[in-house]
Amino acid sequence: MKRIKSILKYMGMGVLLCVFSLVLFSTFGKLRPGQQMSNQPGEQPNQTSYPPPVESTSNKLAYPPPIESTYTPPPEVIETETQPIIVRTITPIPIPAYPTLTLRPGESPTLIPIVSPEKDASGKIIFAANSKDEEAVAFYSLGTSADGETIDSETKLSEEKLMSDVIIFPSPDGSRLAVTSPWGLLSIFDTQKGIYEDTQLSLGSDGIFFNWFPDNNHILFSSISLAFMDTASGELTALAVPGYGGITGAAASPDGQYVVYGYSSNIVYETGVWMVNTNGQNRQLLLKGKSPYNISWSPNGNKIVLLANGWQIINSDGSEPINISSEIILPQCYSHTPIWSPDSTTLAFVISKTGTSFCQGWTDELFDGTDIMLIDAESGKAKPLLSDGVLGNIDPVWSPDGSQLAFVSNRSGTPEIWIANRDGSNLRQATMNDVDERFIVWRKSN
Repeated sequence: MKRIKSILKYMGMGVLLCVFSLVLFSTFGKLRPGQQMSNQPGEQPNQTSYPPPVESTSNKLAYPPPIESTYTPPPEVIETETQPIIVRTITPIPIPAYPTLTLRPGESPTLIPIVSPEKDASGKIIFAANSKDEEAVAFYSLGTSADGETIDSETKLSEEKLMSDVIIFPSPDGSRLAVTSPWGLLSIFDTQKGIYEDTQLSLGSDGIFFNWFPDNNHILFSSISLAFMDTASGELTALAVPGYGGITGAAASPDGQYVVYGYSSNIVYETGVWMVNTNGQNRQLLLKGKSPYNISWSPNGNKIVLLANGWQIINSDGSEPINISSEIILPQCYSHTPIWSPDSTTLAFVISKTGTSFCQGWTDELFDGTDIMLIDAESGKAKPLLSDGVLGNIDPVWSPDGSQLAFVSNRSGTPEIWIANRDGSNLRQATMNDVDERFIVWRKSN
């Protein structure tokens, strides 16, 4: 009986468990994820207690859009038949050294007598004039008496259609004028006959006129080499070939035996002031480290003035250099060398106090801040020719005896020729016309 009761007891407990399981299943089986049972029959289930999803107010996606790929597929490789590569070897060609000239000994130069100062100022003033109304350059002559006074009005010698930027270089005695034009063209004007000579010469497109030779026939210039030219025949004689450097300036001794020149490179020869015989032999170095581009030899042959990082006066053998005042500053593009007095004691310079430029030919700019200074050859000290302080003075030239100077000035309002004693006294106007004067020569009568 006890066993039967235990069995029934356990069976009852199992029935209760089954009934309890059915009740739980029927109750909780109606629930869905995110819902809860309604508290009252017939009501719709409420939303879950979790916060509803927030709708985006922007057009952006919750996740970044996919990045567009920049991948470029490789080009299709098409196999072709390969050819062998031929490697050529190049044998370098040797570059020869810059050609230099082997100068053969020429004839011994003829000794030219040293010219002494004349006894008085009598002679003729030759000058060029650029007409404002005509595109032409004319030459005029004006006579002077023994005391330097003008004795007649100017006379026109010749007139030619020339460019306004010509530069004129007078020979030592003033009998011939070298008229240089752009591109190296050169004409010779005979001041005694008043005509141009028939010979038309050329210095080359890059040629530079340096100086006349003291024989009044040859000229010194540089193109590929330093040479002097016979202006009657055009024949050239080379004096020095610069190699890789350049000739910067040159001048001949008044006796015609030597030429000094500046050299501007250390590759072939040493930079400096050199001297060579006029037959091209016996080159020697006078001064090291200087390459002057403006050189002038005194009439007595004892001194040389040169411009290289400042002005200096040296003896003809290169000794005893004297520095000239630092206020001696040439105008831009000024091509003329300083003018020695006939007695070799004084130099006349054109200076610029305002950066005047002579690069544009015959213009009013030539007279902006220009003045004439005199330099004592022994001391190097400078003083103005005129003490009145009026600027606009250019193109000085000494009288044949060295007692006076003639020059061009616009102090009267237009360019005219003026004359003054070498101490600045007795200033007077020599011309009064409607042309622009330049490039004065004061030569003796015959």
